[in-house]
Amino acid sequence: MAKMRAGRLGILASCLVASGMVAGSPAWAKDATRLRARLLAVPLAGDVSGQAEFRIDDQGRRRFSTEIEGFRPGEIFDVMAAGVIVGTIVVDGTGQGDLNFDTNFEAGDDPATLFPANFPALDGGELVQVGPLSGTLQPKD
Repeated sequence: MAKMRAGRLGILASCLVASGMVAGSPAWAKDATRLRARLLAVPLAGDVSGQAEFRIDDQGRRRFSTEIEGFRPGEIFDVMAAGVIVGTIVVDGTGQGDLNFDTNFEAGDDPATLFPANFPALDGGELVQVGPLSGTLQPKD
């Protein structure tokens, strides 16, 4: 019984380390980071705008969110971070759309909020693009 319990704990620890949920494992888990980008269209394409935010807390929890507004309902845009397509936004009936990822995933959460395996490392200076919008991630206090 004790051997079985030790094996399960080892598997759990391995999963937490692999997912980045143990504070000491990946390098980015040691310090809190908060980056934000104001997303604008250049040249201006009407009254469209957005923002993106990437956060890592001191426990290693990562969150990424992108919000856009001013678009036609039903439009679909890829979301790119540091040149990597990380997801898609579908504009709702009010002209707005969003995309959210969080490593703090719990039973019952929307699977679409899981960080994609190909999500790039971000530490500031990376470009976020959503359709005609783009902006550079900068540290936010």
